[in-house]
Amino acid sequence: MEIAFQLDELEALVAAALTGGDGRRALQVLERENSTLKSRFGLDPFMAVTGELFEAAQFLADQGCALAVYFQEHGHRELEEEAWRLRCQPVLVAHPHRRNLVGPAMLDWGDCNRRMGNVEKADSIYDGVVRDFAEILGWGPSFNSEWLLAVRCLHKAVQNSSQDYGDLGSRTHSMLEQSEQMENPFADE
Repeated sequence: MEIAFQLDELEALVAAALTGGDGRRALQVLERENSTLKSRFGLDPFMAVTGELFEAAQFLADQGCALAVYFQEHGHRELEEEAWRLRCQPVLVAHPHRRNLVGPAMLDWGDCNRRMGNVEKADSIYDGVVRDFAEILGWGPSFNSEWLLAVRCLHKAVQNSSQDYGDLGSRTHSMLEQSEQMENPFADE
């Protein structure tokens, strides 16, 4: 039995929430659709081959982002935090290996928690980025834009965390400088 997406319902609820409608209901349906994505992909990994996985994940992540930005602009911190969390889920299902996509999603969620004063939770999110991303420093320097974005995310996670990562921040900063110099070799002339 195939589990069906109900993306039209989600799209309508998000549109209504963005004009003052029921944001909590939109978040509930987004969570349900994220679960549907995870279940369907578990049952049918072929979704990745057809592109359906990536299209659905992008749609869900975009809906979560739109809600988060709206809630942030209107001071609904708890709803904003939930929307950032829900935005991360489809990215992690469809693109767990693409640090250039995972990093920005995780940092938005961590930054929201930091603004809310949830330092422990923010640090936990930043630590997840640091633990998963630190190995990429050995892959550079490079002017590959996806790699650079991932290293920038690593650098920001180290900077924003209240945890001490030793010299990782300076190593990351140095790697970014070297890579940016490779990208623009005549910038200093």
